[in-house]
Amino acid sequence: MIHSASFRSSIFSSLLLVSLGTSLFAAEPATTLPERFRDVKMYSFSKTDLKDSSLILVRTKVRNEGKKPLDVHVTLDANDNAGFSGSEFKQQLAAGAEVEWSWRFRPPTAFRREVLRGTVSFGGKLDRDLFVALQAENPAGLELYSGTKIRHLDSIKDKAAVVATYLPRRPESVRASRRARKQTVPVMTLATKGVSKYRIVLPEKIGPSGKSGQPIAEMLAAQNLGDSERQFLQAVADLQNCLKVQSSTELPVVAAADSAAPAIRLREDSSHSLRTKWGHPDAYSLSTERNGNVLIAAETLDGLRHGIYGLLTDHLDCHWFQPGKIGEEIVVPADRTVRLPELQEFVQPSFFSVGGVSWGSSRDWDCRNRSLINRGRMAFGHSWFGYLNNGDHPYDKFPDMYARDRQGKVLKKDTAAGHTNFCSTNPEVIDIVARKVNAAINGNKETLVVSLDPEDYSPMCLCDRCLALDAKYGQTRQDGTEVADRLLHFSNEVYQRLNPENKHVYLGILIYGYQMELPISAKAHPHHAGMICNFPPRYDHTRPINDPTSEMNRDFLKLVKGWGSLLKQLGYYDYYGHWYYFGPWGMVHKMREDLPVFRELGGTFLMLEAQPNFASQGINHYIASRLAWNLDEDVDVLLDEFFEKYYGPAET
Repeated sequence: MIHSASFRSSIFSSLLLVSLGTSLFAAEPATTLPERFRDVKMYSFSKTDLKDSSLILVRTKVRNEGKKPLDVHVTLDANDNAGFSGSEFKQQLAAGAEVEWSWRFRPPTAFRREVLRGTVSFGGKLDRDLFVALQAENPAGLELYSGTKIRHLDSIKDKAAVVATYLPRRPESVRASRRARKQTVPVMTLATKGVSKYRIVLPEKIGPSGKSGQPIAEMLAAQNLGDSERQFLQAVADLQNCLKVQSSTELPVVAAADSAAPAIRLREDSSHSLRTKWGHPDAYSLSTERNGNVLIAAETLDGLRHGIYGLLTDHLDCHWFQPGKIGEEIVVPADRTVRLPELQEFVQPSFFSVGGVSWGSSRDWDCRNRSLINRGRMAFGHSWFGYLNNGDHPYDKFPDMYARDRQGKVLKKDTAAGHTNFCSTNPEVIDIVARKVNAAINGNKETLVVSLDPEDYSPMCLCDRCLALDAKYGQTRQDGTEVADRLLHFSNEVYQRLNPENKHVYLGILIYGYQMELPISAKAHPHHAGMICNFPPRYDHTRPINDPTSEMNRDFLKLVKGWGSLLKQLGYYDYYGHWYYFGPWGMVHKMREDLPVFRELGGTFLMLEAQPNFASQGINHYIASRLAWNLDEDVDVLLDEFFEKYYGPAET
């Protein structure tokens, strides 16, 4: 896909550079393709030739980030409109090696923009297309967006510049990956043309009360179902429905006491002997047995839910591309026979917690795509108004409790966009907050995190006590716009006041706004959680966060690395559907790189503000949901399936 995001950054994404290797040349010829898409990256940097102002010099860095050597051959075709005569690059690259390929172009007088096209082969096998976007200098008088504490995209001051380099896999390469993935040998038949010996056996805790074969719809209609129970039963209903659509066979749902084989057995096993095995509350195992049973086991009902959708999506070709029936695609075998290969899988999610992929618009869709992880419990946001506000502590009676300017005036902000902050160094305020946090937790072991985050871009306190605390940690700014040290101190003060039975909880503060920059010397306690926000007005969403050609993203990557080294729980907050952009907003090229990089740098959970613009941005939601569960998914294969199965004959 090709995406457009701004005048400065072209329709293409740049792919990225991480650590440098020491060996440049491969010890032996490489004849295989990269194992992962992100193993090979190219970045282009351009500048005007100092001796000839009409000539643009380009350096393209070519990097092998994989674990095996690659024989790389790149061609870039001539383009008269850009004044480019073509170029070629051949090199054997060892794992971790990087080389630089130099080329040039001489844009004509009327040049505005152009895209150079080429190909990339590995070991003589054509695998990728190559696109290099060129753009002329900014027209006179062009005003780029800027705002308070928000940086604009860089302007182009040379006669022309390379603004992006993109090397997507060719369709035939992606289809080859899909074919290879399907090369499994079926060993059992679950159902065929209305006939099956199988049943679905529920775990003991949630089995039909005294009624074997009770319709799943009746079970879902039962009163007082918890979220985990309802979502698990919905997964069972989806399993039953998918098999019926594919084979015209409705498998009965029976109680755990029914031991007759064969069956799809759903086993909740939280015994002590297995507890260390699971490792994550949503992990599951999926296996086939010699007697014909299919066993899905997990420590929790949520794990069993994931296991059911793992069976349906990964092995039975059932997909939920968008919410509702319009997004459901259950592939029906030509002979209406549902088969399975031998399975022995232990599966757990890539992140500790994930929420927000549908922004709360479709919890069933989140569950079906396994993007509601650990119930999305590591979520927090602006919260100070809930602890202390003008309603219970009026400004005129308690001015010292609120953020004040240097003259002692309360810095009021009571709008739809946020509220007035309190003074986080006031001892009485700290006691009030700690008391309310203790009351909110109340010994509940299910509570993972409580928010201590300030109001959204509301002014921070500038009283003598607050500025003295800033200075103690080495912060010399006195305008309240860099307060990470102050807030870590506040988090420590509250945590020290927690009751012993509540100290399992994390205290969360967003890495956003005035607390974005790294602390100077304050230390986080082990139960402090941060969530770094990739805010669109401040950072470049046309390129991945680790793209060295983006100055803004170089700054963001530095922050991710720094906070990742400081915190045991670091979350990532990004926007894959957004009210800034109601039309198509292509983020796939970015998220496929951002999310793995984030985890590699210490990230542990996701809270995505993927506002539900499914009609125009649904591809973002779908790919984000799949990567949230498994960062090793082949994104190109997911896209190919999406276009083929969701759009059908209209995919091209």
